[in-house]
Amino acid sequence: MNYECHITVSTEHAEKAAEIARICHWKTSEIARDPILGDKNFYYLTSHSAEFDAMFERMRACCNMLESFDVPVIREKIELIIHDTKTNRYAKPGTVTNVMGTVTVRPTTNEVPIGSNGQ
Repeated sequence: MNYECHITVSTEHAEKAAEIARICHWKTSEIARDPILGDKNFYYLTSHSAEFDAMFERMRACCNMLESFDVPVIREKIELIIHDTKTNRYAKPGTVTNVMGTVTVRPTTNEVPIGSNGQ
């Protein structure tokens, strides 16, 4: 399975967060109007992993570093990628169990193995 993690911070801390993201090998973006957090801009750190436990550990390490440099973390989120046409990553049908619980993935009509380019 593939996981995507987002760490959200305020844009006022974007410069420090960008430096920490570079050190931790995370990507960054600034996005306006978060559907959960509201109508202002937020700064995001994003990373991917095939393993939930590894993703959770990387997220906690990055959050700890942000907080040690006085960058308050607004939100931490790890998503299981079920379907993503941008990266051609699709979850294989089956059941996944990790420390957060169990997820059942149902087949799609355009299933492509994770990591393939769809060819």
